[in-house]
Amino acid sequence: MKKLKLSTRDYGRLRVMSAPKAPKNFFDLLESGRELDCNLMVGNVDMPATFVWNEDSKISEYGIEKYRTLMDAPIRFLHNGTLELLCDDWKMGEEFCIAAAGYIGESEYQKIFG
Repeated sequence: MKKLKLSTRDYGRLRVMSAPKAPKNFFDLLESGRELDCNLMVGNVDMPATFVWNEDSKISEYGIEKYRTLMDAPIRFLHNGTLELLCDDWKMGEEFCIAAAGYIGESEYQKIFG
């Protein structure tokens, strides 16, 4: 069996490419500009509507404060692609999910996402 000879060539200085900063919480994920079209889970409860977010989506200061508990929640993606917010307030999650899907009055929707 023949041994392989490893190269000793000097490639000079290597530049380490840093990975994009991973979002730490739900607000950071929303602000990252990442497009989302996935199921949402809050407090081990599946939310009633698919969560969709794109580069044109935004949340107002009013919306951030209204859903502060969710905005500060750590996140993780499950193996099936579901976005899980590590937060116990599933009722607030349900309210947010319904609002984000547009199942609320137009004026309230504009206050939150306009």
